[in-house]
Amino acid sequence: MATATLEKPKKAKSAKKTPGKAAPKRAAAKKNASNAGVLSPAKTVQMNVRIDAALKKQGDRAFERIGSSPSEMVRALWRYASRHANDPETLRHLVEELEGEGEAQDVILEPTRRGWEIMEEAYHALGITPAPLPEDDEERLAYYDELKEEAWLDRQRERGLR
Repeated sequence: MATATLEKPKKAKSAKKTPGKAAPKRAAAKKNASNAGVLSPAKTVQMNVRIDAALKKQGDRAFERIGSSPSEMVRALWRYASRHANDPETLRHLVEELEGEGEAQDVILEPTRRGWEIMEEAYHALGITPAPLPEDDEERLAYYDELKEEAWLDRQRERGLR
């Protein structure tokens, strides 16, 4: 049977004081340790991420609609990850859900894309030159949402509710 002996920790050598520079205080070190995980301007880092330009544009617009910014959303994601650091399944589930969302959105957008194509074909067959349509799906959906809102407001006015 092996036995272990405990030794008294050796005292750290004191740092030599440099004229004009104060040695770090233990209280400050304790204070900094107690603030671990708290975001303070002195302890921030900059992250650089490469992302598809169209995806960034679409995401920026989406965040703007909810009154947020990409930086705020990244910080929120990091806070979520830090809160669930001991629960990797929760993080895996979130990532899988977010990655699968793109596939689900494609399934949802396909009828919309086909509708735009049918509309363009009809205009062409009738010799009508329509106003240029938005190029990407997000812009088309935003355009469609605007049209729906205008139609809803028109109905409200017709009913005397606006």
